Amino acid sequence: MTRQTASKRSWCPPPDQITYRELLRFEERLKQNATALRKRRRRYECKIKVFLLFLISTSAVLAWNVIDKQNSSRYVPHCNRALRSFNMALNMRLMSPSTPFSLFRRPAKAAKVASQQRQKAMSSLPPTTNPRGELVFSHRVDKSFRDGYDKYRAAFERKRTQALAAKNTSKMPQVNVNIPRQTAPHNRNESFSFLLNDKAAKQ
Repeated sequence: MTRQTASKRSWCPPPDQITYRELLRFEERLKQNATALRKRRRRYECKIKVFLLFLISTSAVLAWNVIDKQNSSRYVPHCNRALRSFNMALNMRLMSPSTPFSLFRRPAKAAKVASQQRQKAMSSLPPTTNPRGELVFSHRVDKSFRDGYDKYRAAFERKRTQALAAKNTSKMPQVNVNIPRQTAPHNRNESFSFLLNDKAAKQ
């Protein structure tokens, strides 16, 4: 028994080229598998990093949109509080178009409360026809001054719309249709007609 166990422990493959070749193949396969698994792990890590970056960026954009909406909704009341002492107000209350989809909308409670507060603050102002809003004056201001400013603003809005229309038309590509077209095909012998005429005159 001791001789058999000793022979089993001390056994080794024959040291020839075939053994070395097979052993080298085995080693290369192990290395290739380890390298492939390492590349796969790096690829998965890269995908996870990209996914986490996408989540962070989308959450940041959503948070920024929420903050921007809050700031935009608070801007008009702050302006009106500051302009109240000057008997002015910024009217951004637009006429809401009636659409069939608006009948099925159910706003949230917070949005409903905020809209009710804004409606209470803007209830004294009539809806404006200008989509960009307008600056309105209190009845304490002289009526002639208000009418003069309304006329001046209307003239400015007309000039602005005309300038925007001219700018949009200038950006459009213009096709030149006044290019003269060749009606008759060009004859190759027409270029040498004067030479033929000279030869005929000499003869």
